[in-house]
Amino acid sequence: MSDRRRWTAEEVEYLRRHVGRRTYREIGEALGRTPKSCDQAAFSRGLAARRGTDAWRERIARSNRGRHLHPAGEFKPGHVPWMKGRRGIHQSPATEFKRGGPLRGTAARRFRAIGTVVTRTRRAKHRRHGERVRFIKVRDSGPFADRYISLARWLWEHQRGPIPPGMVVIHADGDSLNDDLANLRLVDRRGLLAWQQSTWPAIKVKARRRLNKVLRRRSIDYRRLKAWRLARQVSPAREVG
Repeated sequence: MSDRRRWTAEEVEYLRRHVGRRTYREIGEALGRTPKSCDQAAFSRGLAARRGTDAWRERIARSNRGRHLHPAGEFKPGHVPWMKGRRGIHQSPATEFKRGGPLRGTAARRFRAIGTVVTRTRRAKHRRHGERVRFIKVRDSGPFADRYISLARWLWEHQRGPIPPGMVVIHADGDSLNDDLANLRLVDRRGLLAWQQSTWPAIKVKARRRLNKVLRRRSIDYRRLKAWRLARQVSPAREVG
């Protein structure tokens, strides 16, 4: 229920004397008003800052600085914690987590052992959206994305040696699920582009659209710069200098 009564001079004076010292609930009970009405009246008259603002937090900190609200439960100067110098203390060995203990809950359901092969679908931002690729887990530590590598890459490294920098493994027939070693090829970036154009004709259309978008953006920027120069009658030589 809202309180629409006008504030009298006596009520404003009482509000000015008790804001910051008593709660709005206590002030409202003394004046017969709601706590929200007292809060709004104090803010509109500059007696208090709006709750949640930096000025409000600073006022609360300033008013509570040096106050002893609970003397019996406060730490006294020179107090030494009971666990100081007792690093590694075990208060409840039966209930604490153990290093290398069994997994439970969601972690146990999602756990995959090293060597597990999973099939994933490339996301929408990838150039080959919807393509199914097999991955193999190679480690348990580190970021989640680094724990799996492509199965084709893993097979090549274990059967034919390390992959030189700048080289990639492709599927010769275009089937990303055919990880037979005879179907794998090691190519450079130029060979990768040629293979993509032969197995995925839509890549040419996508590259053309991307190029047109860049050219359109450059054209718009050039026209804006030309209009700016004409509006200010600034020559290119003078602008550079």
